[in-house]
Amino acid sequence: MQRPQQPCAQIVRRLLEGHCASSNVAMSEVNRFTKPHMEGPVPVTHIHCNQFKQYHGNAHFVSTEKGDNCFLRADRLGVVRNILKDENDELCCSYIVFEEFVNPESFFTDPLDSQVLSVFLADKLSEIRF
Repeated sequence: MQRPQQPCAQIVRRLLEGHCASSNVAMSEVNRFTKPHMEGPVPVTHIHCNQFKQYHGNAHFVSTEKGDNCFLRADRLGVVRNILKDENDELCCSYIVFEEFVNPESFFTDPLDSQVLSVFLADKLSEIRF
């Protein structure tokens, strides 16, 4: 979670994150799972999967660690609780276990809506999803 101090600096960082993610794709290592653990949560249907705290991909970094565990994907704002990799699957599928925020709002609306910059005010989480 971000603190409300220095909103302009946060805006600049969010914009740079988007720019750097698109321009450095070729430099990152593909599909690297790090920090294995066995702490869960894991849906019953996927107890055979390996658990990780971090995933490094071409254009994405996903983490369960506080401060790096919030994400926005397809209009869903949430907190990553676990990263799963199914080694038994022919395609080596991976899954994110997360809690979704209920009714996230704009953090500010002036001079523009903060949601345009992926900055939200959210405090209530739903149940764990997969």
